[in-house]
Amino acid sequence: MTKGRRMNWLALALASLVLVAATGHFTAARVEAQQGPPTHQAILDSVGAVQTTVNSIETKVDDIKSKLDQIPPAWSQILPAADRFQLVMGGAAVLDKETGLVWEKSPETSPEPTTTQTWFNARGYCNQQQVGGRLGWRVPTIQELASLVDPTQFPLPLPAGHPFSNVQSSSVYWSANTTAENAGTAWVLSLIGGVTISFKDVNTLHVWCVRGGQGVDPQ
Repeated sequence: MTKGRRMNWLALALASLVLVAATGHFTAARVEAQQGPPTHQAILDSVGAVQTTVNSIETKVDDIKSKLDQIPPAWSQILPAADRFQLVMGGAAVLDKETGLVWEKSPETSPEPTTTQTWFNARGYCNQQQVGGRLGWRVPTIQELASLVDPTQFPLPLPAGHPFSNVQSSSVYWSANTTAENAGTAWVLSLIGGVTISFKDVNTLHVWCVRGGQGVDPQ
């Protein structure tokens, strides 16, 4: 069951519980009415009891929703950018709710925004990177990099409305994946040309560090 279907189920459950609560109170009111017309205070008490029940149900639903937010996302999800990306770690990083990965909001801010480096230096750069006061960053896999772009358009842009900054739209980004045919080359992502390969110890490219996921054990 997807999160969307879970939320729809919660909304339906909430409405049903409210209806049951209201029905119970109104049934009680009808019984009292058979014994005599309800007083103004009795009506207020009944309404207050229904509201208390509703508030209790809403609290429980909010608790369930908070737990659902902790369920790992699935790569089968397709979300609009407004729902997909969330600023985290004090605004220094971006959570991708489709994949569960956490990306630098503004990659390559040190030592300068347009820094390029070899594949080997890129690995060390991410391993020592501190974003939001946390270590644990790495060079992403080529699949993780590719998950950020919209393949239905050319050139390959990030999804409209994304929260990232300092992303070099005409540049090429390293992945952690060495090509099987040649250990001296690695898969890279060009935001213009898509997925391709590059020489690890010769070419200097951009790097966009990521946190979470499985990663790879590059050579």
